[in-house]
Amino acid sequence: MLDVLPGAVLPDPVAESADPGAPLAPPDDDDLLRPRIEEELFRVGARGSLVGAQPTTLAKHLVWTFGPVHRALPMPLQLRVELDGGRLVTVDPEVGFLHQGLEKALEQVGFRAGCDVVARASPLSPVGHRLCWALAVERLCGVADRVPKRAQLWRVAVLELGRVADHLAVVAQPALAPASARVRRALADAARDARGLVDGLVRSGAFSGIGGLAKPLHDDEATRIARELPRVLDVVRRAQSTVAESPALDAHLEGLGRITRAEALSLSLTGPALRATGVADDLRKSDPVFAYDEIAVEVALAHGGCARCRGRVRLDEILHGGDAALRALARLASAPPEVLLDDPALADPLAPPPGTASASLELASGELSVTVVSDGTDKPRRARLRGPSAALAAALPEILVGDRVDDVVPVLLGLGLTGTEVDR
Repeated sequence: MLDVLPGAVLPDPVAESADPGAPLAPPDDDDLLRPRIEEELFRVGARGSLVGAQPTTLAKHLVWTFGPVHRALPMPLQLRVELDGGRLVTVDPEVGFLHQGLEKALEQVGFRAGCDVVARASPLSPVGHRLCWALAVERLCGVADRVPKRAQLWRVAVLELGRVADHLAVVAQPALAPASARVRRALADAARDARGLVDGLVRSGAFSGIGGLAKPLHDDEATRIARELPRVLDVVRRAQSTVAESPALDAHLEGLGRITRAEALSLSLTGPALRATGVADDLRKSDPVFAYDEIAVEVALAHGGCARCRGRVRLDEILHGGDAALRALARLASAPPEVLLDDPALADPLAPPPGTASASLELASGELSVTVVSDGTDKPRRARLRGPSAALAAALPEILVGDRVDDVVPVLLGLGLTGTEVDR
């Protein structure tokens, strides 16, 4: 125990004994105690989780704090957990170690420059945040329904490519991938290829435009994606087939991080974490934007609510998202060539009329919402971002309680948390 708890101290049996000459008895495990934590134990115990109603001087469970910086954690996150043996009894997450002040920064720049600021909420996959901001500003200007069709199709395609890349980045991690070296290598290669497809589009700068695309994209880009994306999808199909034939390959995730349908709804979870509990909630179907109303999108579902179900939902969504991206690209041939709306409402300096507008998009880990308030000037009066990672981080106590310590990392990785999005 002392190796695990280097800060632990032992009560002094001599000082506590009525007879100072009495022989020293070996301490029990329950006598081990971190003095600075005891007050916190009683605070939590007052809620009925640690100790009974009567005060006691000794803690019955081990309190362990790890993070915020650890190579196994997906983001700077501090978890204070109470352990009964190796099982988690309580979980107290703490975030905010990467606080950037993005919402305040949005008030200091113009509406167009806001696309670059919101991208900092997800540096590795910024396209969804850029497009959500652009949609909110377009609604504020009253031009969202007049964005050129070609730009709408490209937006759908790049959003779905981003979802494919983000899902693959999660399921290809060694702690989550099927227990087959061949499948793991194939998924890792597919994740790298998918990220290359979407990064090439993002670096072009085309998706930072308000009212469409900031610059036209060559038809060769669509041809390249249509040629390379099916190879990525074939890898995922083979992985799914392998797991279906040998369910033991992902059995190590069964039951980890389980959450019920009622808990997921009460915690406002979205994305795979919600759909893994059997709730068919997807903004692409319930509130379609861009050209989603013209492109059929399937909703992947599971009913176990655990890490295994969330992983299988992500695999299904990779295939569904890839097919949706290919259908959007196929429609480009018949779309008019215009990619940017020419409207006086979008003239520089961009100053939308006073009002409030919101936009929401379905990203890989859930729903992203952006709210913008304008007072008629060329800078936002107020901006608000709400990403899926915030709700997932708040739900960690319900998701992790009951699991073992060595299950924490696979569960966290499977949720797809983004630290910069939580600490916006």
